[in-house]
Amino acid sequence: MSAAPRRWRTSSFSGGGGNACVELAITRHEAGVRDTKSRQTELIFNRAAFTTFLRAVRLTGR
Repeated sequence: MSAAPRRWRTSSFSGGGGNACVELAITRHEAGVRDTKSRQTELIFNRAAFTTFLRAVRLTGR
């Protein structure tokens, strides 16, 4: 992602301990996703691809 510090957010669907879900960081051009149990591994997507993915998820309900 960009050189700016990432601001990771935990999903509102996480369990009470906050380590049963994913975290998301959005910058102007990219979106990063990581597992709360394995924070050293990050998946980075360009914003257009990530937006397309989210739309597909919302349409299918999955």
